[in-house]
Formats: sequence, C-alpha cells, structure tokens
Amino acid sequence: MNCFENTGGGGFNKLTGKTNSLNRLNEIMVLITLPFVFIGFAFIYYYYGDSLMKIIPPCVLYWYCGIKCPVCGAQRAIYHLLHGNIIEAFRLNWLIVVFIFTGFFLYIRLLYSYLIKNERDLKFIAGWICLSVICAIIFTILRNLKHF
Repeated sequence: MNCFENTGGGGFNKLTGKTNSLNRLNEIMVLITLPFVFIGFAFIYYYYGDSLMKIIPPCVLYWYCGIKCPVCGAQRAIYHLLHGNIIEAFRLNWLIVVFIFTGFFLYIRLLYSYLIKNERDLKFIAGWICLSVICAIIFTILRNLKHF
C-alpha cells in the first residue's frame, strides 16, 4: 500500500488533499454539537456561578507576582455577561467579552465555509487566532500599567 492511497477508514487522502465522507461527517457532528456543549456550560454557570467562583482558585500569576494575566476576572465577567450586566463584564475583563463575541462570529463563518461553500477556511481562522494572541499580549501589558 502506498502512503498516498486512501485507506477508506475515515482518513485524509494525501494525494488529493481531501477527507473522505466519514471524516467529514465526524467534523460536521463536532461543529453541530459544539454549541450545545457551550450552552450546557453557560446554563450551569448561570445557575451555579456563585458557588463555582468560590471553588476555583485565584490566578497563580496574580497571587505570586501581582501581575494580571489576560484572563484575570474572566470568570466574573462571564458570570455578569450571562446575567445581562454587560457594563460590569466589560469592567472586569473586556478582552474576554470581545473574544466571546468574536468566537461566535468565527463559528458562524466556519459553519458557512464548511457546510455551504464545502471548504475549510483555515487561513481565515489562523489569521484570527494570531490577531487574538497579539491582542491578548497588548491587553496584558496595558492592564498592568499603573495608569490604565
């Protein structure tokens, strides 16, 4: 068997650069079930967020060094966002709030490109990931300045 041949077991065909139907079906199932997982976590966090925030330990970086990481305050920001208090969520951590809405946009774009256009738009997603990392680094630097 040649390494470029498709084995028919749901894999990737290196010669054509395409996946077979079984692998595509698995990817579609993941794309469809992903929102239900997030809705389930949001439901749990909406009703049990107060008790969950008491269990989860504080940020280790802030605890030992006094430096706020990009996700410091994210738990409380998500909790307030789920309860409709958007201003308080932005006050606690605006980067997480922006990332949630950006993630929703990227998910819709991924669904459109994968289900409607029948192609993977990985360059677009990779570009957004790089931009998100750069924004997180800039946000971390700015939030730890004394004047910001």
